[in-house]
Amino acid sequence: MKTPLIKFVFLIIVSLVSLNSCSNNNNDDYLITNDTQTQIEGHMKELSWHITKYIDSGNNEISHFTGYNFTFGANNVLTATNGTNTYIGTWSITDSNSNDDS
Repeated sequence: MKTPLIKFVFLIIVSLVSLNSCSNNNNDDYLITNDTQTQIEGHMKELSWHITKYIDSGNNEISHFTGYNFTFGANNVLTATNGTNTYIGTWSITDSNSNDDS
């Protein structure tokens, strides 16, 4: 279960960074500033999240996450729970130039 959770967190972060980096100019040197990172962190912490679609290598993997709520908390603590099982992990925001394998 840990590997799909890590993949999910990575996909969320990449999606948020990608969505936030869209602009009308063609500046390929876009970097996450401290202000942008603070805004993303704030949005992540506002609500509890759940997965509505998860495809990995062409396979629908949503059943691994059915019923789970994800909370992105303070101090980079990620909690996934379905009322019976609870998993605790960490989360972070990186840009495309970061080593996200740490």
